[in-house]
Amino acid sequence: MSETPLGKMIIEMGLDDSNFSKGITGVNKQLATLKNDLKTSQTSFNAFGRGINGVKNPLEVLTKSIEKQKEQLNLLKK
Repeated sequence: MSETPLGKMIIEMGLDDSNFSKGITGVNKQLATLKNDLKTSQTSFNAFGRGINGVKNPLEVLTKSIEKQKEQLNLLKK
């Protein structure tokens, strides 16, 4: 058998943690941005919900009006 290894593994270790710190800082910035985006989305959805509720009442009035008109048409047909 041969004495040569099947592969090489290079492990680099040091006391300098600047790359790790940069990575953590980047992740924290991304999380802060995501949090702000979620707040903006929540505000938009709340405004949309208020808009839907504003349309709901007139729609109910129109639906009742149409039902009454149908009843009147049925009476006229008889």
